[in-house]
Amino acid sequence: MLILCMDIGKTKTLAVIINEKGDVLGKFISGPSGMWLKEEVVVRNIREAIDGCLSASRLSLRDIDLISISWADLDTPKDWENAWKVIGKIGVERDRVLVEHDAVAAYYAVTLGEPGVAVIAGTGSIGFGINNRGERVRSRR
Repeated sequence: MLILCMDIGKTKTLAVIINEKGDVLGKFISGPSGMWLKEEVVVRNIREAIDGCLSASRLSLRDIDLISISWADLDTPKDWENAWKVIGKIGVERDRVLVEHDAVAAYYAVTLGEPGVAVIAGTGSIGFGINNRGERVRSRR
């Protein structure tokens, strides 16, 4: 299984391809793709990250089983709608794409799914946690 992992934010767009063992097969960084940018800039930077990563790994999009996207700025239903619109313009099949807010991705990276909290203090800041009953909470703006 090959997964194209993306971290999309206000500072940069990172794409990394890993296999089921966790081996990194390719990596590429492009410009920012925060939702506050013009749509054509977001589409261009995401495409550049994907294409650069595929080129670095000598793979094609057909080789990728899943695209997992950790995306900052997904705060409102309109943000999520715009994110899926951008994904459609990039030309990837929606059923092969998993999108989460970057705070959720950070949470799973540090807790491995156990109850806990993750805080991001980067270009933006947010806290996210899940308790032992599976209840989710995140900081508000």
